[in-house]
Amino acid sequence: MIENGTGGANTTTDKEPPYLITFFSSQPNYYLDAKNEVFYCGKPIAQIFLERNFYSNFLAANNINWQGIISRQIIPNEAIFVYELNTVFIIERKTQKKSGSTDEKLGACAFKKRQYEKLLQGRCNVKIIYLLNNWFSQPKYMDILSYIRENGCECCFDYIPPKVLGLPY
Repeated sequence: MIENGTGGANTTTDKEPPYLITFFSSQPNYYLDAKNEVFYCGKPIAQIFLERNFYSNFLAANNINWQGIISRQIIPNEAIFVYELNTVFIIERKTQKKSGSTDEKLGACAFKKRQYEKLLQGRCNVKIIYLLNNWFSQPKYMDILSYIRENGCECCFDYIPPKVLGLPY
């Protein structure tokens, strides 16, 4: 660690608006209610949870006490529970403009998947999707992207097609 360095706590980020809410709000036949429930042609099909709301809303509604299951919270950027698939999709959004600590964070995919599966105790399926910007399409990321996929996680660049979430398009 570099004293008075620019990384870690001194890193500045431009907080992007939630991807899923922005995406579904702009799609024909989709709309969201005040609780971020996703409707398609008037039928409820999913619900979106942002960061800590995954714990306070989704886990609490399902009587899951994380403290009795895992030792430390892992906070998703976003999550969407797709009713028909009984699946929670954890969205990890990673954006880079130059090499940095996010490079190493991608390798945590297997651990995160295991922790979410442990947390949800088989009540539903868990899928991890990394939403990456085009920085990660460089050849130097080929190995880590392969590793992510080998561990049952997905990688999407700039956009998650609804079919990846098992939703109509």
